[in-house]
Amino acid sequence: MLLIYKEDKLSVAKITDCWTREIQPPRSREELQDFLEAAWWRGELKTDTSFTRLALLKSMFRSARAGDLPKLVFVIQENPMLPQGIELPDGGRKFDRNDLERPRIPVPSNDPETWTEASCESAFEVLAQAPSRRYYTDRTIQFLMMEIYHNQFIGLLSGNGLDWPNFWRAAVEKPQQMEEEVQGPTGVPPVIAQAADHGRSETVAKGPFGPEPGKLRRYEAADRALFPELERIIYEQQKSRWAAALDLAQAGKIKGFGTDESRAKRLAALYKRERGGAPHG
Repeated sequence: MLLIYKEDKLSVAKITDCWTREIQPPRSREELQDFLEAAWWRGELKTDTSFTRLALLKSMFRSARAGDLPKLVFVIQENPMLPQGIELPDGGRKFDRNDLERPRIPVPSNDPETWTEASCESAFEVLAQAPSRRYYTDRTIQFLMMEIYHNQFIGLLSGNGLDWPNFWRAAVEKPQQMEEEVQGPTGVPPVIAQAADHGRSETVAKGPFGPEPGKLRRYEAADRALFPELERIIYEQQKSRWAAALDLAQAGKIKGFGTDESRAKRLAALYKRERGGAPHG
């Protein structure tokens, strides 16, 4: 039996545990955790915690300096200190594979107190591509315990062309005047005054903060770059806009985390919105 949650927020651990049972194509719990972690590092997902990504970056930097994060390398942006390797007799160099594979996190300086969110964007992007379960496992529990608001989660899915889940539905907000009784002058039974937005969908009930569903446009630039190829398929192969987009999705050319169909739908919708459609659309 599928459990349906209606809380305003759920932990990353609970979300990934439930989401992995229904997402298509199938994804492991670990893959979904990586996806949510990456979104958090990129600032696309806010969590109900005072522990910011800048605070975590500073903490990790100090741990690395103490030798506690051997799988990460923090480098100063102006002096990246690339691996030197071992010089060979023929003049070439031999590199340690483990050293080459360690993510290199570029930070503004050796003094974390001078860092800002803006100056650490490059570091956040590298960490978005370095899952904690592989490179800094002692911090994974922090991510799993973080709580995400429903509207934040739905906004992230919409921005990535993913289907909304069945396991989590926002509770219906109770209109402020729902219980207000208005007594008539002649003893007429009281009536219930309803708020104007009483009929709105429970799925899009707005949480405390974060992007509204569909507002996140992370892949728009990449999708827009595919317009010429999309048009070529439409005109040369006489295909509909949707069918042409599906060809590109199945060829692995449309970025994103969803199914081929959902990514094709996202590209086709953007093309129609910006180009006004196309023949056979």
